[in-house]
Amino acid sequence: MLTTNLNASNSSSVKIENDKPSITFPDLQVTTDDLQKVWKEYSITIQNEKPHFYNIIVNRVPILSNETEITIELLSQSQESEVLKEKENILIYLRNKLSNNSLQLKTTIPKNKELKITEAITVAEKLKAMTVKNPAFAKLCAEFNLELV
Repeated sequence: MLTTNLNASNSSSVKIENDKPSITFPDLQVTTDDLQKVWKEYSITIQNEKPHFYNIIVNRVPILSNETEITIELLSQSQESEVLKEKENILIYLRNKLSNNSLQLKTTIPKNKELKITEAITVAEKLKAMTVKNPAFAKLCAEFNLELV
């Protein structure tokens, strides 16, 4: 691979790979507002194609942890699994729209955040949230020998 600088400031370069030149530009600085705007645009692009994934990310607010690291807080392991499956597509979209190829995506799941029933995704998560909210519910399930199906 041959790289030739176009100017002394090293702000852009021409790369020739497999006899095809491509121009690369320096990464632009990303602001929180720009990130959130492009995040919302991305969620709209997948709304019809991937409705389940859309529901996961539409209400998540991405946080710019530093110049290149984007962090999103998720509610469960199942949500994290879905995001990790789509991570490459998300990054391609964000990097392209924000003109920054250094962007990285990180997910977090708060350990001690109480899960609300409306945020619960799986049946098990809903049952756990209901039991935390009303301990008598667990007693009722045990008394009538109710189990998850």
